[in-house]
Amino acid sequence: MTQGGTRVVAPELVARAHQARTPAPPPKPADPDLAPIEGLLREGGYGLSVERRNGNVVLTGPGTGTGVRLPDPSDRAAVLRQLTRLRRTRRRRTRNWVERTTVELETGGRPELWRVPDSPGGGGGDDGGPLCPEGAEGSRLARIPADHDLPDGLADLAAEKIAFFRGADGGLVLPRRGLVVPLPARPGTVVVARPPGPGARPAQDRGPDWEVELEADLGAFVADADPVLAAPRTPPDSIADVPAPRAACPSPGIDGRAALGRMDGWRALHAVVESDPFLRLHCATQPALAALSEGDTGRALLIRSPEPVPAHPRYPAGTVAVTLDALLRPPPPGGRPLLRTVIDARAEHWEGELENFTEYLVRPLTSTVTVLLDHHRLLVGGPHERAVSAELSPELRLTGRAVLRDPLTPLTPGEGPVRVAGVMRALHRTLGLMVSAFLRVGAWPERGAAEVRAAVAETVAEEFRRLDPGTADLLNFDHPLLRFVRGGPRSAADLDGRWSSPRATGYPPRPAGPALSHARSLAGLDVGSMRGGRLLTDHAVSLDEEQSRVLVDQLVAHADWAAKRAVDNAHQHLGHRLRRAGEEERTVALVHHLLTRKQFLKGSRSHYPLDVARQDLVPFVRDGAPVRLVLTGFPVKHDQNGLKATGPLPDLAELGALVRLREVAQTVGAVHQPGVRITVLTDQHHFRRRPAPLAAAYQAKMGDYLRMVAGTAEIELRDVDEVAEEKLGPGLRAHRERRIGWYERALHDHFAGFDPVAGPAALDERIATTPAGPLADLVAKLPDFFGSLLFSTPLPTPPGVHRPRWARRVFADIRSTGPGTPPVVAAARRRVLRSAWESAVRYVAVLRVDRDLGYDRLYPHRVRLTNVPKPGHCGFSCLGGSGLLPWHGTGAVDTKGHVSVDFAVSLQNHSFVPVYSPLLGPGQPWMMVPPTMTRVLPGRAAPVIDGEFLAGVRLRRR
Repeated sequence: MTQGGTRVVAPELVARAHQARTPAPPPKPADPDLAPIEGLLREGGYGLSVERRNGNVVLTGPGTGTGVRLPDPSDRAAVLRQLTRLRRTRRRRTRNWVERTTVELETGGRPELWRVPDSPGGGGGDDGGPLCPEGAEGSRLARIPADHDLPDGLADLAAEKIAFFRGADGGLVLPRRGLVVPLPARPGTVVVARPPGPGARPAQDRGPDWEVELEADLGAFVADADPVLAAPRTPPDSIADVPAPRAACPSPGIDGRAALGRMDGWRALHAVVESDPFLRLHCATQPALAALSEGDTGRALLIRSPEPVPAHPRYPAGTVAVTLDALLRPPPPGGRPLLRTVIDARAEHWEGELENFTEYLVRPLTSTVTVLLDHHRLLVGGPHERAVSAELSPELRLTGRAVLRDPLTPLTPGEGPVRVAGVMRALHRTLGLMVSAFLRVGAWPERGAAEVRAAVAETVAEEFRRLDPGTADLLNFDHPLLRFVRGGPRSAADLDGRWSSPRATGYPPRPAGPALSHARSLAGLDVGSMRGGRLLTDHAVSLDEEQSRVLVDQLVAHADWAAKRAVDNAHQHLGHRLRRAGEEERTVALVHHLLTRKQFLKGSRSHYPLDVARQDLVPFVRDGAPVRLVLTGFPVKHDQNGLKATGPLPDLAELGALVRLREVAQTVGAVHQPGVRITVLTDQHHFRRRPAPLAAAYQAKMGDYLRMVAGTAEIELRDVDEVAEEKLGPGLRAHRERRIGWYERALHDHFAGFDPVAGPAALDERIATTPAGPLADLVAKLPDFFGSLLFSTPLPTPPGVHRPRWARRVFADIRSTGPGTPPVVAAARRRVLRSAWESAVRYVAVLRVDRDLGYDRLYPHRVRLTNVPKPGHCGFSCLGGSGLLPWHGTGAVDTKGHVSVDFAVSLQNHSFVPVYSPLLGPGQPWMMVPPTMTRVLPGRAAPVIDGEFLAGVRLRRR
């Protein structure tokens, strides 16, 4: 550009030209100390990098802020632990990383240190040793045909593993040379690899690419029963870091018939796990992928999947199964116990070690054994430390699933005690080993050992007390875990002779499948026997924006179809009777008939007979005006303690209720042309004082939902107190609060000295001595409201304690505060009781003031839809089913695809998994669905809802 005839060059162009003339600095040399971390991050697709900064090694990238310091970059476990804390997991499924990690964990050392030794005629060293005995000359193999097909993902994996044995001529052959490592805790199991390529430098390599896990006769790989593993090649000063290898002795091996039997056994086990929601959360399997026969020897090689199935939804790159034997075994001198590593890798830093141990290791094993016996009459073939594995994430975090390899055996009628006793003894022994290992690696003082044993005992008791009575009877004989069985004898020893916990009796059995409770109050549920929570979040599903919108449109379309069907049925049902009626009578009868249909009605039709409806409807019909329908509700979500709802915002339950109101509008509008005008009077601050931001956020989201679903329906959300001030005069709110305060003070004076902690008898005594007067009817209502508001009372959660578990413990026997109750629990219960009493006093005072001020007359001409059915009012059910109000629970979809609402604690107990949506955000589930309706698809980084199930989601018809 020019200024006064002089050409002016823009500064940025000058700088760019200068940069072009300046040679680029030479690339910085790679830091050899950081190479292992860089390789880990790159191979795993973590999206992070590592650099040196001011003498420190720092992780950088999204989510790390200014960087996260790594105190010891050479400590791989510490790096993985930090990735877990950053909510990062391996995203890239690279070839054979699961096999490499399995070998490393099972052998207790780094896999690159193991080499096949020299043996006669076999070579050795870095070029690999014999993969078959001398003279075998590469035995020919043949795939044994199975009588069933593998799922697509496993079929591809099986083909990949079989390709290891593909010879130059395309046939299957046992390779002449290779590397072999036995897995010490898995008898008869080896992992094989091809020898390193020419020029490979073991000191810098990551070690062999272990490719195939096989169950076979070890004699097929080792001549003269020599040890498979040579001494590790390590410098003298680091030998203590590697445990001495165990010699691999030849195993009896398996033949073709046994191999096929194991494949069939896995298929049966897989079908059971897939169908049972509790097993899906706590159990996985390691499939037998294929069986190969070796020439004419009759021996067979069974190829195992390297990772658990079904895939864990939280870890898209796969997981690792490590036997309990490898997890619990003591480390070599100077080494780090693997159990210590996995406990340190827990996802939440605030979660205690003991809680992580009991919830992610003790419970999965106990639950798997008891559910298989209880639901399916199947026995685990010895739940000992070598037959069962624990599933670990790529970052070595416990996932909360036990992994089974051996086929299950059915328990036939009449053979119970002996076989079941063997399983119970094995489980008892394994639990004892787990407790001992935890005490050893946790450095728990002696005074804390009792706490560990008590926590494990309570976890085991929780699983056993949920057994069906028939299963409990089956276990009611002499075995080490007898005292945990419902109805068992009172005296028994603990796992190591020192446990002491009460006999578990009187609890309901574990539900057989994912189902709604249909409860109207938490008082009707045995909250203390329920469980669930953290593990469910690991199986959560996330819908995208398009899926969420399609689901909403689907609900609306189905509701419109149902409205048309209801109108058609009404004309058919009433047509003959109304053929001679006038237009006014005909319209009134049709509207009344539709409002009292099963999809809308709550309570009895007798509460709202035609004569009463005629008084409400005739004025609108005569004036040709829209029918005014008035409904009160939608204050805020009742998530005060986590038992009812999982968050403070409206979820699918509220959205479904708005769709139902649209359906009402469409239905009535089809027979009364002026249509309807629906007014929802929200009462967010009316009965209880709530934080203004909380109430505002709830109402804002309700407004968003209404704009999505209302369409042409005239539906409005109005604050009931704002409407009252408009219609009853300015200054009403202040006057109302003064009157409420007067009644509250009068009630407190009447109950002076009364403590609700004293119990129902003390309250009944006070009520019985109440004289007749203006307070008498309020006092009479207090017990019901007090009992109802108990479960909607906030409950502070102590630091480091899981909120749902704490709430279940406190509310399990909310009125029990005596000497036998732990002090911290008793204090929490007293706080809840006193807070609920204050809420009940205000609630009855509000009801009286509303009546005094004429809140019932805000709309003189209207049809009142009520959530509490009573004579003279039209009962209205937002979602059908039990009639639980949407804001009193959590939105859910049942196994039939019906939008419903249930208490969060019950949904968690039935293993419903959370589903998140952009319509609500990541902080709270939008709904919960049965775990059997979710899938982990190959190539997907997260679980999905079954497409057929999602396409069938709709409002229920009754």
